[in-house]
Amino acid sequence: MLLIPTYIAPSKIHGMGVFTSIFVSKGTKIWEFNDDVDQKFSYDEYFGMLNNLTYDNCNKIKSWTYCEDGIWILCGDNAKFFNHDEINPSTYEKGGVMFTLANHDLNPGDELTCNYKDFDDNDKLVKGELYLTKDEDLDICEECGENAWDGRICHSCGVKNI
Repeated sequence: MLLIPTYIAPSKIHGMGVFTSIFVSKGTKIWEFNDDVDQKFSYDEYFGMLNNLTYDNCNKIKSWTYCEDGIWILCGDNAKFFNHDEINPSTYEKGGVMFTLANHDLNPGDELTCNYKDFDDNDKLVKGELYLTKDEDLDICEECGENAWDGRICHSCGVKNI
């Protein structure tokens, strides 16, 4: 759960981003896991949920979750819009402690970014193992004929295990 006031706006990095509404000093705790807002999923829970979603919703959830030590985390607030910055992220996470700190002073309007590789197990996987980013990663579904079969589920018609 974000601990500072934020807002969502178009990002220069990618799509939409989350931005601070206030000045934040270096080292300030910005986010921490909160059971009332954020969700944790085991492997079976996570992929069970994805199997029941449409292709578009599946990819939204995949882009909004991260995996740390085999547990998938879905932030329930604006934190899901943190974008990746490998060179100069505005925040950092202390792995295993489930909170995020300001990497440097932040001014109102600064985008909150993090280096996904510091904590997200998904970034350790080969592209395509977990994220479906291009149609060429998919096969033709025998049921509906759409290019939406990932080997487990069709993200167009929803048929499973053909």
